[in-house]
Amino acid sequence: MAMLIYRLGKMHREVFRSLFFFLAAVEMVSYAIFGVFCNGTVGRSTYLDEQIAYEKTTERQEGRQGNQDHFYRSEIDSNRMRDENMFLGADGVVLFSSTMPAATVDMCKGLGIEARTNKNGYNGFTKLVNDIFGVKYVLSSRGTDQLYQMEKVDQEGDMNLYKNSGALGLGFMVKDDIIDWTTDSTDHFEVQNDFVTMATGIDEDLFELEETIDMEDGGTYTIVLPAGKQVYLDVTSSVSSIEITTPDYTCLLYTSDAADEEDSVDLGGRRIIKKKKKDGMRKIKKKKTKIVLQKTLTNVMTRKKKRCKETS
Repeated sequence: MAMLIYRLGKMHREVFRSLFFFLAAVEMVSYAIFGVFCNGTVGRSTYLDEQIAYEKTTERQEGRQGNQDHFYRSEIDSNRMRDENMFLGADGVVLFSSTMPAATVDMCKGLGIEARTNKNGYNGFTKLVNDIFGVKYVLSSRGTDQLYQMEKVDQEGDMNLYKNSGALGLGFMVKDDIIDWTTDSTDHFEVQNDFVTMATGIDEDLFELEETIDMEDGGTYTIVLPAGKQVYLDVTSSVSSIEITTPDYTCLLYTSDAADEEDSVDLGGRRIIKKKKKDGMRKIKKKKTKIVLQKTLTNVMTRKKKRCKETS
């Protein structure tokens, strides 16, 4: 068959060229149809519905001009594809680009944000990171009244818009000590605590280590979280997946990519965590897992002002 096509190519180059491009086009269209319509998870309407929901909800919140009048960043709580915020028409932090500087990737890693080579993701964003990067809105399908300490302010179809009232502007004033801030530490919350201290002069940690758990393959662990606290689970070793169970729902958290970068996972209630075995990868009997509590920056600043008044 191959020889026949070759001979036809020599005798009829135009026919061969046309046949080649026809087969290439058929293959390209077939893969496109399969990827968009036949993958069994999402379809073309899924992406368009999210885009429409973002446009309508932000327009109701910010007016028709949106970012043209007041710059703000927005993200979507989804890992369906890279640069999804760009597809929505949002100015975001998350980016997949061959021109992303290595320094940007290293900074994201230091803060605990998912980042590899030339891309980053929304996984690992804490309330503080949302604030300093000016992430004012997050679009999500979760439907809870609060998400990542943000209030639900609008809804369009199955998508919900959450507003971060603490999002800072494109530029803001900090103390001179910030020039000594680095992201070299492997402790993401130490990096974020250092930022608060050097940027504001506040000497009280925003994040506190609650407990450390040595996790083993297939083990089950119960964590009872204190009321009124934002809690992050920092998995410091690579695992294939973690199953999180609460009285309300059960979900599988896949961390084969995120945990490679020591990503942080947002939790919000009583959790039973079961670490599953990792297939086809190096096994480590014990993994360190940190439970970190976050105070609100407002409360920390209020306590600092009170102490200053008492001293004076």
